[in-house]
Amino acid sequence: MELSLVPTKEEGITPVDLLLSESQERMLVIVKPSGVKAVQEVFQRHGLEAADIGEVTGGKDLVLLWEGREVGRIPAASLADGVPRRNPSKRAPEPAPVNDSWKHLPQPEYDKA
Repeated sequence: MELSLVPTKEEGITPVDLLLSESQERMLVIVKPSGVKAVQEVFQRHGLEAADIGEVTGGKDLVLLWEGREVGRIPAASLADGVPRRNPSKRAPEPAPVNDSWKHLPQPEYDKA
C-alpha cells in the first residue's frame, strides 16, 4: 500500500499520522482491477477524492510504503482475526445463573418519618 498516494487534507502528513489520524476521515475500498476506473468515476461524480494505492497480492503481510520505501509491515491476519462473524449462531444464549448470595445480608432499616 503506497501511503504517499493517499489524498490528504493537510500538507506534510507523515505515514504514522496517515495511518492513525481520525481527522483524515478516510476509508479503504478493495476493488477488482477491472473496476478501479468505474469506482473512481463514481467518487469524482460526488466530489470525492479517490486514489489507487495498492493491490492485493495474496501475501501474508500488509506492506506499507512511503514514496516507494517500505516503512511498515503488518501481518494481515492481525487485522482480520477476531472480527465479528457475519453469520453468528442464532441459538439463544444460556441464561445467567441466579445470584442470590446477597440474601443473607442484613436489610437496612429506614426511618419511618
